[in-house]
Amino acid sequence: MTDLESLEDEEQILCPRCHSQDCVKNGIVRATQRYRCRGCKSNFSMDFKHRWPHSSKLINLLCYRMGDTIESVSEGCGATPATIDRWHSEAKEHHPWFVRAMAEQALYAFEQENDSVEKSLCDAIGMYAFITARHPDRADEFADLLICELARIANEDFADAYRSFVNSLQSERDVP
Repeated sequence: MTDLESLEDEEQILCPRCHSQDCVKNGIVRATQRYRCRGCKSNFSMDFKHRWPHSSKLINLLCYRMGDTIESVSEGCGATPATIDRWHSEAKEHHPWFVRAMAEQALYAFEQENDSVEKSLCDAIGMYAFITARHPDRADEFADLLICELARIANEDFADAYRSFVNSLQSERDVP
């Protein structure tokens, strides 16, 4: 039996980077099965013993920025205050996990909350500004990263709605 055939018997393995299903087992490191994506060549593990999901980091940062003390957020989620402070610093530096979490949030708002593309993007920029304590008008670099990440993870419905939104903006500009 090949590695690929043995993966079919197990739960579906998706590459966290490119979401490809074309993954094979790639050894065991510290008692954790590793996988390799044939598409983007990344190595990854499905067992995240000491990793926080992006959404959990985002929720805890929101609680922290909404006025909870770093100690109370730390106590509530089980992360150390230093970890939460690091997450906050990473958010300000546009760390890939933060951009991904914000893109996932915008996509969720579009798909589940039935928000328009404009509203989901504006809300994501507003949340970015709130978490990082930066003015939304200065979020150009983050907005570019957000759009790139959305292009990677979004479905066709979002892509179509985004194209329509951009076309409407261009049409408004062309009107004298």
